Amino acid sequence: MASGVFDIEVTLAANAGVRAETLAVLDRIPAERRDAIAVGEWRCRDIVAHLAGAQAGYAEALERVAQGEAPAISDYGPPGPPHAWNGRIVDRSRGRSWDQLLADLDAAHTRHEAAVRACRSVLPQLERAQFFARNVAHHEGGHLDAIRRWLAGENH
Repeated sequence: MASGVFDIEVTLAANAGVRAETLAVLDRIPAERRDAIAVGEWRCRDIVAHLAGAQAGYAEALERVAQGEAPAISDYGPPGPPHAWNGRIVDRSRGRSWDQLLADLDAAHTRHEAAVRACRSVLPQLERAQFFARNVAHHEGGHLDAIRRWLAGENH
């Protein structure tokens, strides 16, 4: 049983708040910089693809919970660091336009919110599922900070 109180509306508001910040920052990125290396080996567009893919994966895990199953992401692979999964997500986005990547980000957000709401009655008891509901804000916020530093020229 999970400890503490899980508030679905607080969680969804935090996720939506970070997403609004992300979209505002992404809107400031000039077209000529979207293919530039932003963090490590990832281009800016790779980060957008990664954010959309991660949130869609979290949504999938929660959709499984809503069906009475354990939370899982089908193509994640064995337990461990997400490096290979992240690579597959980014590879699948190759050739997608910036607008398509932003649409993917929006679709992932919509799917995730619906999945969180579908699990409303069981989330307070399932700590692992709470992770998939809550981690969007934390995960995306970390990448958002990195994008802001890159835009400010601090990563070079």
